Amino acid sequence: MPNLPDANIPQIGYFLDFSYWQSAIKLLKYQLKIRAKNKHFNTLSMFYYERLDGSVEKLEEESYFSQRVANNLFYGLENEFSINQYPVPKANLGLRNYKFFTYPMRVLYYSIALYLVHLSQDLRQDYHSGLASVRAEYGGKCIDQGDDET
Repeated sequence: MPNLPDANIPQIGYFLDFSYWQSAIKLLKYQLKIRAKNKHFNTLSMFYYERLDGSVEKLEEESYFSQRVANNLFYGLENEFSINQYPVPKANLGLRNYKFFTYPMRVLYYSIALYLVHLSQDLRQDYHSGLASVRAEYGGKCIDQGDDET
């Protein structure tokens, strides 16, 4: 079992564990898998992630998570955990700057998002049932299973 961070030192490993990291990797792999069928994922970042292929397998190891993420070392690894910028020409003689996360940064982003979903699902399940007027139909589609809408 990996060493848990000291509760008095604010580290991301205090609340983010390896299971969220694994789920984030699975989510990104799934998005890459369905990219051909879903044009939403036809972005430069997804093409970049596909080209990385087997070179990101080390991210799946628990030792990678505990040595680089759980203890906040990723803050200092600016080349590995960064945002890439690239210009794209606009139709009217200009440039638009786009940005995307590196692969490890995207996995970290998804890990934190999955943790927040986990926190908010408990709140939604405990308090949403009494509030029929609260609905969210974007992104996560937070509608009760009993609803007949899709």
